[in-house]
Amino acid sequence: MKTYKILPLLLLAAVCWSCKGYRGEYSEKEAWDRISRFSLHGEVDSLTEAIDYYLDKYPEELHAKQVEELQNRLERELKDWRGVDKNPSIDKVNAYLHTHPDGMFREKALAYDDSLHYVAAHEENTPESYREYMLNYPTGRFVEAAAKDLEAVEAHDIEMEEEEREQVTDMVMAHFAALQSNSEDILTTVHTPLHIYMGKHDCTDDDVLNYMEHMHSDMKEKVLNLQDLNVRKLSTAGVTEYNATFNLVEVIEPNDSALRQVKNFPLLCVLNENREITSIQRQR
Repeated sequence: MKTYKILPLLLLAAVCWSCKGYRGEYSEKEAWDRISRFSLHGEVDSLTEAIDYYLDKYPEELHAKQVEELQNRLERELKDWRGVDKNPSIDKVNAYLHTHPDGMFREKALAYDDSLHYVAAHEENTPESYREYMLNYPTGRFVEAAAKDLEAVEAHDIEMEEEEREQVTDMVMAHFAALQSNSEDILTTVHTPLHIYMGKHDCTDDDVLNYMEHMHSDMKEKVLNLQDLNVRKLSTAGVTEYNATFNLVEVIEPNDSALRQVKNFPLLCVLNENREITSIQRQR
């Protein structure tokens, strides 16, 4: 037989051998070790495959009974977890953690528990609800957000002179006029780093300029109008600031008037005592 005819046969044999090995020609001890390893690392799909392999290959061997018990526990846990994951709620998460305190999805369940309790606190939106969340979840993912929310609900209005109201209004109007005209004068209206600017935290002057450049990158003419602007002077944790809320209307005027677009953005603009903008963000 010629060499070129033998080579394909050898390659086919190698592939078949490698596939057979990959499927797991494991000894009983190796098969059990795989189950232990996948269980330890929470690799559910691999664990399920390893259990099926063991019970198919070694149904009467040393660890068969333990593997069957593990399979039954895993099936029950998967059923319970799918109920949580499909429609999470505090009660479902608590039930899962009570039934499976060391379950395969414990970390995911704890993450759900954290976020669901923050959402509940935010929906109640009281000082007590935020304090309770921060007390029960001191290292939670939303502690910083809850602290800011607490400051906001504890803020109280203080008397404001008409001149202050006009200065705040002028500064906000100047900011969006510069944004519309793509002017670097926009930097004279802000105090950097800004806490939040259009969804981004801790923004520098360059971040503001980059946002403006991106806004004009499509070369379409844009007109920005501020509607229903309302200004409040607040004292928050002993710090005085101004909150300006308004509806930003963005009108995009293409050459074809039929393609005219109008977008509305409810915004909150925060200014410091010097009437400099320290954050702009979408209102909830």
